[in-house]
Amino acid sequence: MQAIVARDQQYPASNDKFLDALIDDVRAATGRIHGAGRYSGLLRDLAEQTKVTRRPSTTTVNKAVARAQALKRTDPGVPTESGVVNAHELRRILDPMLREVQASIAALGAGAVSLRQSSAGTLSDDALRLQITEASLLDALARERRQEEEIGRLQRELGQANARAEAAELVCREMLASIHQAISASAAGAEQLAGVARQLLGTERFLKIQNDAVRQQAIAEADRLGALVKTLRAEKDHLILDNDQFRRALAAARQGHS
Repeated sequence: MQAIVARDQQYPASNDKFLDALIDDVRAATGRIHGAGRYSGLLRDLAEQTKVTRRPSTTTVNKAVARAQALKRTDPGVPTESGVVNAHELRRILDPMLREVQASIAALGAGAVSLRQSSAGTLSDDALRLQITEASLLDALARERRQEEEIGRLQRELGQANARAEAAELVCREMLASIHQAISASAAGAEQLAGVARQLLGTERFLKIQNDAVRQQAIAEADRLGALVKTLRAEKDHLILDNDQFRRALAAARQGHS
């Protein structure tokens, strides 16, 4: 539902861009591209909750699904040392953690609603529910701290990878300079030295590719975790407001009992 609302606001005048982004969001969550009827039904069934009333035609939805399938077939992915990692594969690896956090947030929200609905109960029940809400708030804060630590770790790994790549490039340049000097000084063994030079040039290109791949993956994961931290912070602020309301309600209830 959040994805539908966000994409509707992001592309208010373009059904094609809205559908392309929504199909990609659903693919990241489910691991597959569905038929046009599934996306049309999704928009229809969630219209009351999301307040999104746009209804793209079946032809428009079919074209968007076809574009997504064509993009999936031609997506080259991200080069790594062991081959190619598709960007969607990386998202699916991280999505279980995200769903776990979202489930916890949903549970916290359900607990807050339950506590609000039962605010007319006894004083002891209110105090118990207030303790539960405070514990949930502490849990959300702990999750936020863990996500920030994970972002810091990724940033440190990115810096280390850059440093290793720069050191490797420096070594390659020095070796190439020595080889060129040897070739200039003596014609004997020139062919063999030229072959070694070509190998070193290939090694340098390979190291540059690896460095770019590590940087792209680390930056993408850091951005993803940064967005998750923002979400957790918003949930934390919401829980803090609820906690303040529950405290005031509890104080009022105590005054009423006294």
